[in-house]
Amino acid sequence: MKKLALSILCLSFLSSTVSARIFTDISGKKFEANVVSISKDSVSLFSPGSTKIFTMPLAKLSAADRNYLAARSKGSPAPPRKEKQTPAKKSSNSSNTTKQNATKSLPQVSSNSLKEKYRLADNYLTRLPDSVSISRNVTIRVVSEDKAKNRYVYHSPNYEFICDTKLSVTIVKQFSLLFEATREYCRKMPISSMRAHIPGRIKRNRILLFANQSNYFRSGGVPGSAGVYSPRTNTVMIPLSSLGVKKVSNGYNFDYTKSNNTITHELVHQLTDFEYYQAGARGWFSEGIAEYCAATPYQSGQFSLTYNKRNFKEYVTASGIDGKSGWRLGTTINSHDLKFFMLQPYGSFVSDGPRNYGLGLLITYYFMNMESDRKNITAFMKALKNGEKGEQALEKLLNGRSFNELEKDISNAWKTAGVTINFQ
Repeated sequence: MKKLALSILCLSFLSSTVSARIFTDISGKKFEANVVSISKDSVSLFSPGSTKIFTMPLAKLSAADRNYLAARSKGSPAPPRKEKQTPAKKSSNSSNTTKQNATKSLPQVSSNSLKEKYRLADNYLTRLPDSVSISRNVTIRVVSEDKAKNRYVYHSPNYEFICDTKLSVTIVKQFSLLFEATREYCRKMPISSMRAHIPGRIKRNRILLFANQSNYFRSGGVPGSAGVYSPRTNTVMIPLSSLGVKKVSNGYNFDYTKSNNTITHELVHQLTDFEYYQAGARGWFSEGIAEYCAATPYQSGQFSLTYNKRNFKEYVTASGIDGKSGWRLGTTINSHDLKFFMLQPYGSFVSDGPRNYGLGLLITYYFMNMESDRKNITAFMKALKNGEKGEQALEKLLNGRSFNELEKDISNAWKTAGVTINFQ
């Protein structure tokens, strides 16, 4: 279930970050889909709202679509055909928030502009902490409760929760610990993600909560997923059941044993700067950072990083320290060559989600923890923030090495921890 949920979350993220195309088959039937990968005779596609990648013979597509895919496979910037799009139906939970602390969308806003606007500072040189914790006495404020519109708004220090059912302040306080602690973790990570540093008194991160799965699906949630991040609106949608909030006869109870690492993963996406989704970082690093935080042991407002090397190994190769959330890849992992892995299209990255997510975490950990001074990953992040992309940005990670040499460095570092990575 862990693998299924995260794979679906990946696909949902893909469908919202890459514009879908309206395809036409040879019978004239139209359908909307994102391109995952293209081969000589077929194309793998993912339709928004679906939970599976499907493969279709190129011969069954229109001539215009075949030409588009041929140009795309060669790297040509052929634009999709212009077709009239039907606007998505708005959910009752997607209405504008209150004017005070209004949460506006932050897609494609540069981190430098955020840094200047909100007077923020870089933290690349910060030491990685041994633990990150927040006070369990989180203040919750009831902003509005509108029974007629099924719209209930609650504020924690840095989040705005918009729910379709009434919740007690006690319940909101209990699950808000995860959100506030995740933000604090991202703020303490030496990656200078400006979105994580914007104070809640200026701009709260918006979270849409749903009383049941059907409401979640109607608003755009993906079946089988624990939550979905939408870059277009910079919001995270979550069914209450994913947070351990259970309906009982007289209201709601909170389940403290509920695993929340998939929620942490999506919250990190919301707090990750736009530049870290660019070519060269998109996939291995953008997902690696999210997995880094999600795989870190968490309990009651505290993330413990002390044994992350061991924990991450268990998370990637086996079932995780909780025995149920790992990727189960085994201690020998075969991969594409490193250059392809770091530069592959996001659709290709998602199509082999378990292996690529696990490997993305191991490689991210290598640069963040195994290269002692972090100068290469810091130079890489700064290059992305300065507008460099693809191989140009990756040159900073290489730092004079070839990709083959970097492969050996990564493989040797993890081999000492009992993990064999074969770049092929």
